[in-house]
Amino acid sequence: MKLPKKFADLNNHWGAKYANILIQENISVGTDNGWAPEKR
Repeated sequence: MKLPKKFADLNNHWGAKYANILIQENISVGTDNGWAPEKR
Protein backbone atom coordinates (compact mmCIF):
# COMPACT_ATOMS: atom_id res chain seq x y z
CA MET A 1 0.00 0.00 0.00
CA LYS A 2 1.36 3.41 -1.01
CA LEU A 3 1.39 6.03 1.72
CA PRO A 4 -0.43 9.27 0.96
CA LYS A 5 1.59 12.29 -0.08
CA LYS A 6 2.32 14.99 2.48
CA PHE A 7 2.07 18.58 1.30
CA ALA A 8 3.99 21.20 3.25
CA ASP A 9 1.67 23.96 2.02
CA LEU A 10 -1.24 22.29 3.85
CA ASN A 11 0.45 22.57 7.26
CA ASN A 12 -1.70 24.79 9.50
CA HIS A 13 -4.17 25.49 6.67
CA TRP A 14 -7.83 25.64 7.73
CA GLY A 15 -8.80 23.14 5.01
CA ALA A 16 -6.04 20.59 5.67
CA LYS A 17 -8.42 18.10 7.30
CA TYR A 18 -10.68 18.10 4.24
CA ALA A 19 -7.85 18.19 1.71
CA ASN A 20 -6.24 15.17 3.37
CA ILE A 21 -9.51 13.23 2.97
CA LEU A 22 -9.52 14.05 -0.76
CA ILE A 23 -5.87 13.03 -1.04
CA GLN A 24 -6.43 9.75 0.86
CA GLU A 25 -9.34 8.82 -1.39
CA ASN A 26 -7.31 9.65 -4.55
CA ILE A 27 -9.84 12.34 -5.48
CA SER A 28 -7.12 14.99 -5.52
CA VAL A 29 -3.41 14.55 -6.15
CA GLY A 30 -2.11 18.10 -5.77
CA THR A 31 0.30 19.85 -8.09
CA ASP A 32 3.98 19.46 -8.87
CA ASN A 33 4.80 22.10 -6.26
CA GLY A 34 2.43 21.06 -3.46
CA TRP A 35 -1.30 21.03 -3.01
CA ALA A 36 -1.80 24.78 -3.59
CA PRO A 37 -4.70 25.33 -1.17
CA GLU A 38 -5.04 29.02 -2.07
CA LYS A 39 -5.02 28.50 -5.86
CA ARG A 40 -8.30 29.16 -7.63
